[in-house]
Amino acid sequence: MKWSMLILLFIILVGCEENEPAITKIEEPPAEESTIEEVPEVTFTEEDKILEFLINDSVISIDANKIGILNAYLNTVKNTSIAIENMELNQISLNDQNEIYVLEFSCFENKCSYLLLNQEVNHESYLLDDLTKLNSFIVSPDGVYTLFTLQNSKETYFKIFNNQTWSTVPFTQSFFLQPSTIISSSKWLDNETAQLNVQYTNDEELQALEMEKELLINLTNEE
Repeated sequence: MKWSMLILLFIILVGCEENEPAITKIEEPPAEESTIEEVPEVTFTEEDKILEFLINDSVISIDANKIGILNAYLNTVKNTSIAIENMELNQISLNDQNEIYVLEFSCFENKCSYLLLNQEVNHESYLLDDLTKLNSFIVSPDGVYTLFTLQNSKETYFKIFNNQTWSTVPFTQSFFLQPSTIISSSKWLDNETAQLNVQYTNDEELQALEMEKELLINLTNEE
């Protein structure tokens, strides 16, 4: 009977550990003025593979063991310390209570990989893109979508991410931008309509801008 209870307790503990999210947020109380010390923005426990980022007086803890792509990256880099120092974590506030995070890592010549993270157990991470540079992100008024503008070595482009289904929105060919296009700014007009301010360059003389116009994206026609 005693062994049965021990085995049952072990199963419960293992089950709880597996169901814990890969990313957690701990609110830190503000330090008293007399005890304020400079705190590093990111720390790493190599034995447990726990990353900790300091964002707005909160500690964001990431368990790399539970995120396959991040775990594989840390296992293959030659210098873990430098790789960790070059990481950057940004918080994306969806509404007053919920947020997701975008982790910049694996950078080379100003181009990086971007991993979306949240505190839900069922969908912990999503690779937004790699070998690119994240220029901006903006959340729809209702918090359902996030519009990302990015730039790789050939072009600037955009992606819209559904924060509820945890997937990117597929677009028709009509929304594919040309390599000579520059996204100068973006904004949401309502919960399902985004506007891109787009500049078109002269293919023969790329330094000369030909025109600028607004591109509207209506998600009701895409999903």
